[in-house]
Amino acid sequence: MVCNLRILSLIPSRLYSSIGIGILLLASQGSLAQYSLPKLSILVDNNISSIHLSKAALRMENKMNEDLALDSVDHTPFGLNTFFINPQGWIDSIYYYPTATGYDKKGIYNRNPDGTLFETKIITAAGIIESRSLLVKTSSHEWYLRRWEEGQLTMEMRSTADSIIYQSIRHQSWQPKHYYLIESYNLDKDLKSEVYCEDQELRSQKNYQWFTENDKPKSFLYTSFRRAEGTSKEESEKAEFPVDSVGNVVNERNGTIFDPFRNENFYSRHERFTGIGNPFQNYFTQDSLVKRQEVSEVLTFDGTIMIYEFVMDYRSN
Repeated sequence: MVCNLRILSLIPSRLYSSIGIGILLLASQGSLAQYSLPKLSILVDNNISSIHLSKAALRMENKMNEDLALDSVDHTPFGLNTFFINPQGWIDSIYYYPTATGYDKKGIYNRNPDGTLFETKIITAAGIIESRSLLVKTSSHEWYLRRWEEGQLTMEMRSTADSIIYQSIRHQSWQPKHYYLIESYNLDKDLKSEVYCEDQELRSQKNYQWFTENDKPKSFLYTSFRRAEGTSKEESEKAEFPVDSVGNVVNERNGTIFDPFRNENFYSRHERFTGIGNPFQNYFTQDSLVKRQEVSEVLTFDGTIMIYEFVMDYRSN
């Protein structure tokens, strides 16, 4: 059986108006959740164009908050990030582990004039694009998002203009074979499909379909197909279940971690984009230009804590 990417052609062909959609480029950063920076509005009011953030170990404490007074603690500060802020208060770029002559990596965040983020890139000091996300608006007013890691396409996603995700393709590997998972949602039939492919061959497929009566959920149909790797043996399954008043699929494993449909609910059946953001956006929460912060990290299971100091150096336009 051929794995046809056009299996999604069942999606209704309708025009949509507009959407605010979100992509989040996650950055791996130690102690990220421990510090906080001024709100972007505060930065704009003070004409701040950049923030250099450094970190240094102060002391080590036991679980009773007693200073262990260890000589081995290295108090040398090091650069953690440099944030570059545009006049509108958006983060334009970030240096990861900045140095006197450059940086280890650089994050770039490109926006439309209305502030909508449409491209993110992480670039190494050698100029290699390590990861990239690109969002475009199609001629039919839908949204198409792609993501690359080290030059390889890893994800594609399509959304209606009113934020419903109807297609997602996750490329798990390209060599020696192309493995990918297609998730689709047929809005007219209330049908979700998960198709797993090896090159152009269909390996498995799961379908989840809702049926209604007077706009209320009545039943849920599950079907599946699977072909064992390296064989022609095929397995299939089909089962229909009632749906309760709150939209859950009623089955004998309800209420347990083994419930195969515990993540399925009629009233939350559509996956949506929830907004756009920079990976650091939620850390800009302070009402003033805070200069220093003392924070702690638990180092060991016995409760040993390292106390760090974050220092913020602000530059104006």
